[in-house]
Amino acid sequence: MQSRKKLVADKFASQIYTLWLEEAINAGDLPLPTGSPSFYEGQNKDAYSKCSWIGASRGQIDELKETQAAVLRMNAGLATLEGEAGKLGYDWRELLKQKAREQKLAEQLKVTLDLSTEKPSSTAAGLEKSNATAAADPNATGGADPGAGENIEDDASET
Repeated sequence: MQSRKKLVADKFASQIYTLWLEEAINAGDLPLPTGSPSFYEGQNKDAYSKCSWIGASRGQIDELKETQAAVLRMNAGLATLEGEAGKLGYDWRELLKQKAREQKLAEQLKVTLDLSTEKPSSTAAGLEKSNATAAADPNATGGADPGAGENIEDDASET
């Protein structure tokens, strides 16, 4: 499907863009910089109207595996952020700008973001087991307070 999209949809969109650009330049709505070559000289028309289209995402069946595969391709030099983001329907430049904004805000608020692709550990299961032990034997060591966390909503609303 990707190759058919490239041949049909992208070519069609590029032709429309080229016609729009030509009309805008000729009407004076989009003037070329002083001293720049004419739109019609040589291959300038192709150079001026060169573009790349980012279409809708093809979707993912197993997001974890496909994301890990994309990271491996980029790390191995077999893919770029531009290509992988494009497959998801995103502009890689916008992703980087947004990521920088998020990191800056997280640093200001002293928040640590865990962006690893590893599956969650079994820490939560261990905590549940520890709570069960503490509930059964209040004198047990290492167990969490059985009443801890009962007023989570009240605590969250106070901040």
